[in-house]
Amino acid sequence: MASTWCRNNRSIEKIFVKVYIMVLDKISQKLLKTANYRKIVPGDVIRIQYVNKLGFWKSKRFNGICIKLASKGNSKNFVLRNVVSNIPVEVLFFYHSNLLIGFQNLPIRKFKKLKRSKLYFIRNLKLNRSKV
Repeated sequence: MASTWCRNNRSIEKIFVKVYIMVLDKISQKLLKTANYRKIVPGDVIRIQYVNKLGFWKSKRFNGICIKLASKGNSKNFVLRNVVSNIPVEVLFFYHSNLLIGFQNLPIRKFKKLKRSKLYFIRNLKLNRSKV
């Protein structure tokens, strides 16, 4: 008798957790829809100002070409690529992060028209092609 009660209780807990997660997702989707966020397209040249948490809280800037834009559920991220002192650097940023301070689309066009969502072919090009 006790074993069936425990099984029922566990199944009720699982159902409660699933419903709770669904409700949180719906609330966060509504909040994110009401906020006005910037539009990013792969191939754009972007200047990001962000806070570096390592050691001192200093704000830093990074310019780069957006080579990847990914989203899963409510979370979005994008990857910027630039060449700094002849070393290719790729940095991943979270779209809704509170560490992002400034965001600016630069009017520079490195590539004409792109019909791809992931620009991984830029990694194989010469360094001066991906330099901003």
